[in-house]
Amino acid sequence: MFRVADIRKRTAIAPKVHAVMYTWGPGHTTAEGEHIPVLVQQITLHYLDATLLLPVVVEHTVDERSPLYGHTSASLEALGAEIVVTFEGTSELGDTFMTRQSYLP
Repeated sequence: MFRVADIRKRTAIAPKVHAVMYTWGPGHTTAEGEHIPVLVQQITLHYLDATLLLPVVVEHTVDERSPLYGHTSASLEALGAEIVVTFEGTSELGDTFMTRQSYLP
């Protein structure tokens, strides 16, 4: 669970919340043959208030499809895992915004 917004007087237009997990290790090789030692995996999030007027807590279900499935705090630390959550949108005045928060095991 991640809290991404407090109660707001104004709505956020087209808000988007994304989360990814970065891990170091075997990585992958690109089509050009370049070795990338970091693996980037999307974390599926669920939230109900699409206008973000209320305090918003987004949730992730850890199941077989989750990149967190089967991991412990120790195994995530051994992989050098980092979860990055971004929140972006537009204010009613037309100003765009983006925030980012990083979480380590």
